Amino acid sequence: MNNTKKITYVFLQGRKQRINARKEISKEFFYTYFYAVKNYTNVEIVEMENFEPTISQKFLRKVDSFINKLSKLPIYTYAIFKRKNLKIFKQSDFVILSNDRVAFSSLPMIWLTKIGNPDVSFSFFVMGLFSNFPKYRIQTFLRNILIKMMLKKVDKIFFLGKKEYIFACKNFITYKQKFIFLPFSIDINFWSNPPNETNAVKKDILFIGNDGNRDYKFVVKLARDLPEYNFIFISEKINQNDNLPKNVRLVNGSWGNEQLSDEEIRNYYKDVKLTIVPLKNTNQPSGQSVTLQSMAAGTPVLITKIDGFWDADKYIDGKHITFIEKNTTSDWKVSIDKIYNDNKLYESLVTNGKLLVENEYNLEIFDTKVFKELGINE
Repeated sequence: MNNTKKITYVFLQGRKQRINARKEISKEFFYTYFYAVKNYTNVEIVEMENFEPTISQKFLRKVDSFINKLSKLPIYTYAIFKRKNLKIFKQSDFVILSNDRVAFSSLPMIWLTKIGNPDVSFSFFVMGLFSNFPKYRIQTFLRNILIKMMLKKVDKIFFLGKKEYIFACKNFITYKQKFIFLPFSIDINFWSNPPNETNAVKKDILFIGNDGNRDYKFVVKLARDLPEYNFIFISEKINQNDNLPKNVRLVNGSWGNEQLSDEEIRNYYKDVKLTIVPLKNTNQPSGQSVTLQSMAAGTPVLITKIDGFWDADKYIDGKHITFIEKNTTSDWKVSIDKIYNDNKLYESLVTNGKLLVENEYNLEIFDTKVFKELGINE
């Protein structure tokens, strides 16, 4: 193993702040960074940020906005394009971009880096790139041009959802050899914390999340239609103006703004009876992190069965998880009532869910596989 390789990670804002806070944190949203720090001596972080609005930055923002409208791709070049970052890229052996927003925002720098140093290896993680499609042909045409430019320049693309991986293999066959499917995995050591209370005193139902594919209107309706249960909502997308019923306790928070620490979120998982994940149908693997975190903490999950469920072959309904076909109160109520009233079923979901996450979605295994695919460990 050559641990002198320089590895650069590119993130959205917030990662450095979390690391420097020196609190206990979960590691899954750092995409192998902690594995690299443990095993290599030359590891650096670059973060996207809002630079001072110089004339050039104002120009880039306008260009970004124009390209975003034409392609419906998440491009924010102004937040990453800077001479110091380009220098870091060129001096790296491996540049790992945390998601497609970071990757496409970095595309001009990837192109310039490859001109100056073609040996730099670029890779990024995909979650949602092939799930939201433009309405108009011109947008699809331009979007595909930019995607092909990206696929040509980068060396490896890690898909965190199987549906998107299959779609990409079929529609971008020229670059198929660069595609790797690795389902999103979590920090088992952090989330697997033995519960302090017996299941008998766990009563609340937890809803947590802020992404655009959650069905926020339905979850409020569900709580209103099920007054016999108490709900905890942790979300910035729901507020008191939504006319919340009395059986809902609202907690504002998200991973990005750090209103809640990872430890506090873990305690919520640990102390509730169930976690629910109502989703709108999409090819994007939505609800992935919440589902895995909750199962690892020993709390069963009920989730809408969507087209983009990340690894459907591994999950058995009623054994590891509970799938709900439609977001109707009647469908959800049947499953919630059943789990609350059947202790044997509940314990089975707890045990089998934890085992599935530990065996299949363990971050330590994920990190090792990523580095093997990149050839860093060789």
